[in-house]
Amino acid sequence: DQQQSFDEFKRLLTTYPLFLEYPDLSTPFVLTTDASGIGIRGILRQDTPNGTKINYFKSRVLDDTERKYDTIEQEALAIF
Repeated sequence: DQQQSFDEFKRLLTTYPLFLEYPDLSTPFVLTTDASGIGIRGILRQDTPNGTKINYFKSRVLDDTERKYDTIEQEALAIF
């Protein structure tokens, strides 16, 4: 069981979408943000004929002050 779990973990670490792609400047970018009240995330991607390419992503926990922000303000934090 442990070996099987470890092998699955290794597979996930070495396959899409964990690796970032170089941007294709001829393809539109899609920016997605989300806030849960305790954390935020942002993903910059491109949808190409060959599939979705992840260009950048980030996530982090909000501090006590940021947790008091409105949801739209929290999602804006994910852009920076």
